[in-house]
Amino acid sequence: MNKLQHGHFDNIDAISKLGLHYSRNFFLCRFQKPIGGIHMANKISLGVYKSTQDLTKAFADVVTVPYSIKPIDFSSGLMNEGQKNQLAWANLTAVDPELLKQFESIGQEEYCPTFKVKLKGYKGEDITTLLGKEITFTEYEIAFIFDKFKQPIGLSLVLELSSISFI
Repeated sequence: MNKLQHGHFDNIDAISKLGLHYSRNFFLCRFQKPIGGIHMANKISLGVYKSTQDLTKAFADVVTVPYSIKPIDFSSGLMNEGQKNQLAWANLTAVDPELLKQFESIGQEEYCPTFKVKLKGYKGEDITTLLGKEITFTEYEIAFIFDKFKQPIGLSLVLELSSISFI
């Protein structure tokens, strides 16, 4: 059943043809057929894990990551600004290029699902050159996104800045 509960889409039938399904009970958009983005490929039985690393490893087997991504926005800053242990950080907001093409084909690209990409090894470099270009990577990790109460609310892709290349 293709049902969008909270979208303000001009063409729900066209969105449904893409196989999208949204449920208020999940923190990620779930896809009935694999069409791109970071999504759960299979179900996972959650139990008690000894560490967050063990839980992340359990998710790694059922999460599908696209071959390439297209960054559309970024944010950066400093942790512990003004202190000895000051550290630069940067995140990208990205889309799956194949999924974006499908949304563009029906004139609904602004509704293409986005996901967060955390950049490891960032030291204040200019990352604006990544925006709007299709990039690929050799290694990646999956990490949880937490809310202000330290509750997991989603997944993000973690990339080593040195492993990113342009297509």
